[in-house]
Amino acid sequence: MVPGLSLTRTEMTFPARRSIVFLFILFFLLTAGNNGYADSLPAHFKILPTPKNIKIQKKGGLLPARLTGLYAPQGFDVEVLGPRLSRLPLLRQAGSAPHVTLVSGPTGISSREGYTLVVDQAGVTIRSASDAGLFYGCQTLEQLIDDAAAHSIPIPYCSITDYPDMSYRAVHFDVKHHLDHLNRYYELVDRLARYKINGIIFEFEDKLRYKRQPLVGASHAITIEEMAALTRYARRRHIDISPLVQGLGHATFILKHEAYAHLREHPASFWAFCPADSGTYRVLNDLYLDAIEATPGSKYLHVGGDEIGNIGQCARCRPIFEKEGSLGLNLIWLNKVSEFLEKNGRTPIFWDDMPLKEINVFELTRDRKISAAETERRWNERIGGLEGIVRRFPENGIFMRWHYVDGALPGNMKVLEWYRQKKLNAMVAGATQYGDNLLFPPDNNQNTRSLYEQAVKNGIKGGVSTSWDDRSLHMETFRRGFIASAEYAWTAGRLPVEDFDHHFLWREFGVGMDNYAGFYAELKAGASFWNYAFLKTNSRTHGRNTMFPIRVDGYTADALTAIPDTNFLAKLIDLPQENRRGQWSLVKENERRITEAKRLLGQREHIRTQLDKLYRQSSQNRAHWDIFRQLYDFQLSAPELWVALHEWDTAADKQQPSRRIRILMDRFRKDWEALQDTYSKTRHLSYPADYLPDRYWQFASRREDHSWMILVEERMFQKLEQWLGDRR
Repeated sequence: MVPGLSLTRTEMTFPARRSIVFLFILFFLLTAGNNGYADSLPAHFKILPTPKNIKIQKKGGLLPARLTGLYAPQGFDVEVLGPRLSRLPLLRQAGSAPHVTLVSGPTGISSREGYTLVVDQAGVTIRSASDAGLFYGCQTLEQLIDDAAAHSIPIPYCSITDYPDMSYRAVHFDVKHHLDHLNRYYELVDRLARYKINGIIFEFEDKLRYKRQPLVGASHAITIEEMAALTRYARRRHIDISPLVQGLGHATFILKHEAYAHLREHPASFWAFCPADSGTYRVLNDLYLDAIEATPGSKYLHVGGDEIGNIGQCARCRPIFEKEGSLGLNLIWLNKVSEFLEKNGRTPIFWDDMPLKEINVFELTRDRKISAAETERRWNERIGGLEGIVRRFPENGIFMRWHYVDGALPGNMKVLEWYRQKKLNAMVAGATQYGDNLLFPPDNNQNTRSLYEQAVKNGIKGGVSTSWDDRSLHMETFRRGFIASAEYAWTAGRLPVEDFDHHFLWREFGVGMDNYAGFYAELKAGASFWNYAFLKTNSRTHGRNTMFPIRVDGYTADALTAIPDTNFLAKLIDLPQENRRGQWSLVKENERRITEAKRLLGQREHIRTQLDKLYRQSSQNRAHWDIFRQLYDFQLSAPELWVALHEWDTAADKQQPSRRIRILMDRFRKDWEALQDTYSKTRHLSYPADYLPDRYWQFASRREDHSWMILVEERMFQKLEQWLGDRR
């Protein structure tokens, strides 16, 4: 059992209990004093993001069924409001029966996205200075109505004053490895809008069908017209879609083509453009123009600019490198592309790691082992080197402080404070996942909370939640992280992570669970074991366990090598020997893995039962749990095979455990097929025949389909078949 874990279904399932709850609450509302207010909603109401200020009148409430219609300002887009409000009849003028009234006008709130919401005998009145604010007020009302209807209780008479801490609240879609079906992005826009997300950074790489440089776009990519339609759809829901087109580094999707070989900084490396060649800018400017056309009316264009190595090597760049270093070359590129974007109506965003690396403070932002005192010493010693550099960065650009570890680390806080002191334009970027990102990405919500809290304290008004796809994670595994970022960008740091999980489960699925974080940690523990189970050292996502040649065109000039194809079978675990009964199981590392395998299998019945309950009892979005069940079942092969090998090692008669091992291998192949079927419902699983492979160190680039994930099993099963021989 997972300690403290229990799944609960709220009163929705039990009409009798629901009636009792309704009578109790109605009695409380009617018998409370006429005056006085509480400052929080009753427990049945779980609003995301958390409103800033709530005053509950102690007497009276409104049953949603009594609302007779909606009165909105002329020209307001009522079709996008939500399933409940968009169904209300439109009123030409406010009537006497309870109704919803939207008022466009001043609120006394500094943010134009802010709103006030009042529930009283006349119905509901939402006021804002902007259509976006009215839309967000309506999203809060949708949730109030949902919760009242689910529990058959009234919405208490109340007043809400609400506004965001961050004016730019975005998520990031990374489609460079895997492209989901187009309808999936429309669904994601709808979901994110409900939680007041107002931006999406869409990282294309070769998944946009470029017209000006048609060689770059894959033949199955989204067309410019399709992307423009999605952008317009999102804008109606107050979401701005901005492109991310990688530039100086991370350029393998362009430079892998021989037609662009002359623009490589190093002839053997696909990683970086030559920043001194004018041809670099002809290509990039064409890609930018197509990306701008694909996202009409959007404000930003993210140019990347992170992890740039391998520059300063060619004859064109060497003199500049010797005089100004790699950052000098970086700035030539950054200033040129930023000037071009400004002329074309876009504000450039770029990652901020390169200047921090230049003065050797980058590690201070991410290494938990560096003490606060040591951070202070190194910062004070080195910060002078940044003073002169920063003046050379484009004035129209935005530094994006990407940080995935702990936003409250002293080094990260130093950088945020420095941006504030220098009055630089900055945003922060957290991650929905960080670390061992296979199947179930690690829970990173606490970092999102702390990062956004520190950003707001330093006057930073923009936050992005990234969702990196270099390990083939299913988009559903980002759902919780995206919504957490919506919460903490709107109301930074207010809601504890544990309470967020209660709100998330109710809002998205209509269920409750104690200690969901603990439950999720057990799912992740199984995936982590699967990652390393059959390898002697490290894991399947470690560079030393590469299964075939890949190019390591990484961050530094000395990384221009290819990892050779080696005898991969030698990297796999050793197997028991028939004439040494029981000895294999006594090897210290084997004993540790057997113990962990048994522990994971001991949790199996409980976890699978909980997943089944979540699926059955969810009133919406059940597909989420179906995907989680598939992922969980898939990774169970690892502990099962370890226990079977242990049984083989200790058994006198090897026939039965040998059959068990073959059965498990066959079942894994079926589970893999089932998992691919699950992915294929929302994602393109394979690439077209004309696609030029983009081989480099990111794991999902090792094969064009998802089968890179099971390369270890392919080799392991080959080894097991040879080892088992004719045993049946």
